[in-house]
Amino acid sequence: MVYLAAAILLGRQQLALAILMHDAAHKRLYRNPTTNDLLGQWLTGHGRLYVGLWLLPMMTVLQVLLRIRSIAEHAGYSPGRDRRYAARTVVSPSQTWWFAPHKVAYHIEHHVYPSGPFHRLPELHRRMDERAELPQANVFTGYGAVLRSVLR
Repeated sequence: MVYLAAAILLGRQQLALAILMHDAAHKRLYRNPTTNDLLGQWLTGHGRLYVGLWLLPMMTVLQVLLRIRSIAEHAGYSPGRDRRYAARTVVSPSQTWWFAPHKVAYHIEHHVYPSGPFHRLPELHRRMDERAELPQANVFTGYGAVLRSVLR
């Protein structure tokens, strides 16, 4: 259901950009012809940009980021009754910005309380840490440490 909603929203946004591109083709997006042409082609769907800025990153960069994140979350762990030991948490704002947007790097916390909203996961992490509920061997300060741990 989420994928269907995302596809519909992305399709709608692509339609909106196509309409702006159409207006630019009629010299109606901006009064200044140079601005009109540049923005009409560059920002609103020039074919090469669609391939270069959407499809190519989706087939390359996204795949790498997804693999790293998947490895960081569960690789090497077996499912068990205690969900805390089947996931990892990575605490590194600069690295999680790339590999785990929307606080998904707080993965132990997410597994223990799956219905908790993502924006509350840092607070949940702090509380679980204060109560010594986090297995420290599963809490990492970066993705390099996670990958080294998995490869051992």
